[in-house]
Amino acid sequence: MRLSQTKSDSSQPLPEGRGSESSFGLTRGYRAATARAWSGDGVRLRSLIEAWNGFFFAPQAPTPIALFRAIYGGLVVVTLLLLRPDWLTWYGTHAWVGLRTMQQMEPGTRLNLFVLLPRSDAWIEALFWVFLCSAISLSAGFLTRLNSVIVFLCLTSIQQRNLYITHGGDTFLRLAGFFLIFAPAGADFPSIA
Repeated sequence: MRLSQTKSDSSQPLPEGRGSESSFGLTRGYRAATARAWSGDGVRLRSLIEAWNGFFFAPQAPTPIALFRAIYGGLVVVTLLLLRPDWLTWYGTHAWVGLRTMQQMEPGTRLNLFVLLPRSDAWIEALFWVFLCSAISLSAGFLTRLNSVIVFLCLTSIQQRNLYITHGGDTFLRLAGFFLIFAPAGADFPSIA
């Protein structure tokens, strides 16, 4: 069914199956509601609401978000493995940029676990291992909601701890991590739990 349905071809029934998949992953219910909304002379409010609800709330397969979760977790693991040799150089107690210096350069309240940790390299090392285990678990699909929260908190913390080594890829990982907290990322393959 085309979205540009006119009155002349409106005699054909529109599919009403909200849960069935189309070739592009959109549900037929969404497509039908959108076609009804834009057909005829005027746009009806009720049809727009149906199109909105069909697009945002129709049942969808969780496979794409699960695949995104697995790739995202892999990217975070690779990022951490690349940071590992210089972890204490960037984030340790005697790092290139100290915690107090960073707080003076960027004043205000920030989401930063380094502020809560005791000032010890052992605690900073422990944060690395918790972060790495959480990223691996997220990638594998084990306790995805909890691990996505931990990964987001750790990503935000290392970015707030040393803003001078942050780039666009780090920002993307942080924003995608926030998205995964609320997404049904553990509902499909590959999943352990």
